[in-house]
Amino acid sequence: MRRNHLDIETLLKQHDMVYEAAPLEWEQGFLLGNGNLGAVIWGDGAPTNFTLNRMDAWDQRNNLDFGPDGNYRSLRKLLDEGQVEKAAGLYNTRQEIPYPTCVFIGGIRLEFGSEPKAFEGRLSLFDATAAGTVSLDNGQARFSSFIHAQKDLLVLEVELEGDATFKYTPEVDCQILHSPQADATADHADTLKAWGYPPAETGSEGVLSWHVQQIPDSGAYCVMWAVQEDPQARRFTLLLSVELCPDGDPLAVARNRMDEALESGRQALYEEHSSWWQAYWQKSALTVPDSRLENLYYVEMYKLACNTIGRIPATTQGVWITGGPDYHLNLNLQQSYWPVYTSNHLELGNSLYDVFFEMLPRFQEFCRDFYGWDGAMANGAIAPNGACVPCTFQWSFWTGSGPWVAHHFWLHYLYSQDEVFLRDKAYPFMREFMNFFVGYLEKGEDGLYHLPWDSSPEFEYLMGWDVTCSLALIRFLAESLLKSQDILGLSDPDVPKWKEILDHLTPYPEDETGLLIMKDTPLSHSHRHHSQLMPIHPLGLLDVNGTEEERDLISRSINTWLRQGFGEWIGEVWAWASQIASRIYKGNMACSFLDRYADAFPSENSLNMNNDEKEYGQGGFFFLHGSESKAPEGWPDRWPRELSLNGSLGAAAAVLEMLLQSWTGIVRVFPAVPDRWHNAWFENLRAEGAFIVSSQLSDQQVTFIDITSEVGGTCRVHNPWPARATVTNLATEDTRLLEGQTLEISTRKGDRFRLSPEAAKVPDSEVAPPDFNRSPDQCNWFGVKKAPRF
Repeated sequence: MRRNHLDIETLLKQHDMVYEAAPLEWEQGFLLGNGNLGAVIWGDGAPTNFTLNRMDAWDQRNNLDFGPDGNYRSLRKLLDEGQVEKAAGLYNTRQEIPYPTCVFIGGIRLEFGSEPKAFEGRLSLFDATAAGTVSLDNGQARFSSFIHAQKDLLVLEVELEGDATFKYTPEVDCQILHSPQADATADHADTLKAWGYPPAETGSEGVLSWHVQQIPDSGAYCVMWAVQEDPQARRFTLLLSVELCPDGDPLAVARNRMDEALESGRQALYEEHSSWWQAYWQKSALTVPDSRLENLYYVEMYKLACNTIGRIPATTQGVWITGGPDYHLNLNLQQSYWPVYTSNHLELGNSLYDVFFEMLPRFQEFCRDFYGWDGAMANGAIAPNGACVPCTFQWSFWTGSGPWVAHHFWLHYLYSQDEVFLRDKAYPFMREFMNFFVGYLEKGEDGLYHLPWDSSPEFEYLMGWDVTCSLALIRFLAESLLKSQDILGLSDPDVPKWKEILDHLTPYPEDETGLLIMKDTPLSHSHRHHSQLMPIHPLGLLDVNGTEEERDLISRSINTWLRQGFGEWIGEVWAWASQIASRIYKGNMACSFLDRYADAFPSENSLNMNNDEKEYGQGGFFFLHGSESKAPEGWPDRWPRELSLNGSLGAAAAVLEMLLQSWTGIVRVFPAVPDRWHNAWFENLRAEGAFIVSSQLSDQQVTFIDITSEVGGTCRVHNPWPARATVTNLATEDTRLLEGQTLEISTRKGDRFRLSPEAAKVPDSEVAPPDFNRSPDQCNWFGVKKAPRF
């Protein structure tokens, strides 16, 4: 019998992280997480380390103070006078401010009593469980571990053979990770004392032990653990909870959590946990000919859930923290969430919308206090409560930070058609950031509104007028707010202001090279941020299917972008570049960019390394080691691995962009697949309009398109066939023919229909995903290997 759905459990086994050797470094380790609690398992057994993080454990104090004269008028005067260095001295938020900063929970060290001889392990994606076997000179130790998907609880089981023994050592002293004032080699206890941290409270009772740390003005957290032993089976079960309470008693919360866990037992906890993950994987699926990119996609969808199902949205490093884990609002946060929409996992964005909506009063307060008018302004790097984290003033005062977050609110509405969400959250959030620009824009002698002093992310810290990416964000805000009036039946009194701005906003600055970075500033060299192309992606304001002028501007801009080369590109922008290429329907280019990302930037466990650590010559920072060649002045002898979450999550979004697009309001299947992909399949991906889409590419031809309408409305589909299409109602089996480049179908909530070529009604019996029949060397690309795979 032919299956008309992918067997996701079998498919995921091809993509588990398989370890043929021990992960000797942190950035090679097994990754576990539930959006709050994270663990990295690494080491060869002498020891095996469980490095723990709680993503929302932050010292959120903020003593940022620009002084009585620190305001926009003062900053503007300095910039008008060309005193940029003086402005930097006064307004750089890299002041002597030790916080906001993340705090480091610590971890557990395991030892097994003798020298390890070999190691093998597997991170199972289907049930989010890590397992490893340490072969010793006197026996064997096996471990299996998971972080419960719905409870802040680490579960570890260890079984011994031969003369192996088990020793665990909790190392849960609080440390400071983010602050530039916290020297990693310093005595952290002295640092904590100097910053007002009280000593930790420790204790034990029965099988329970705990460590409670107060964080000044930021609540407290409790690490609590217990070990149960089955001597006959030589089996040990360790349960560990990390509970954070902004208010209240974390010790009591942890005790309740542990009491419940001990009563439930490991098997019941595992069944709850694995049930959640199985439901997660059933929501959508895809398969493509390129096994490595398919593997990368599923590993990233695993990591996406590990980092987004908790109380707060994913930070720059998520639940696996090495330092600098705040919210960067100039790409990192936004790119991390690009996969949630098309992958049909809208629920993964909920913490983003909830937490940033809670921050809105802080953004409004900063706008009033610093700028002097009503609206909202978000700094470029912030803590989970919205407080500014130290950064340069060009970054901190970039006007696009909040509006780019607002774009995700709008995307959620487009993909869900949830008018309650639009009315209660998206609209008021977008409105406040638009009203910032009502006060900030200036009308010139040409009768157009211009954007005064602003920066373009990571472009040489320049300040200038009419920054392209910021103008695009203004246009997005105004257009979306005006559309919302009709959707929600509103009559906002600020509508005339927004219409006036939209109708008279200065065009994007351009010349013969295409889009400029800002007025009078072309893309003169390779750039580690594609800011000038934001009107193409992610905002979708320029479309190759638009006017001749749009197509010409896009063509000039892309040609210049490619001509300047990739020398300064870092990991995250290779994935973004793939999506830009997909938006102009260049599948070979999109796949090439993604291949080059996969070659150079994922570590063994897929963590994104921004720099070209593998020395593929793909950009970032590079210089020869072990020779007379020296690092440029001011650089370290070896550039550290700069790890971030968003680059690899962006790669998952790039795979989706090749398979399904709907940003023009028209559903397009396989719009940007490379020529070498003859067969592909996806099921239950999501399109704008709340349409759930499945489709197949066979011998480079689309065989069918299945669409389910969640809320009703008109579904517009790009016709992939040269002639008419057959539309079959899957409930009634009624058929009809449609013709034209765009097929329009009126739907009601719950309608399901299938599109197929004219006179080719496709029954379920003929619908089956491709079987790529992969050999072992085409599977399980990630994990430490005895010989590198890539």
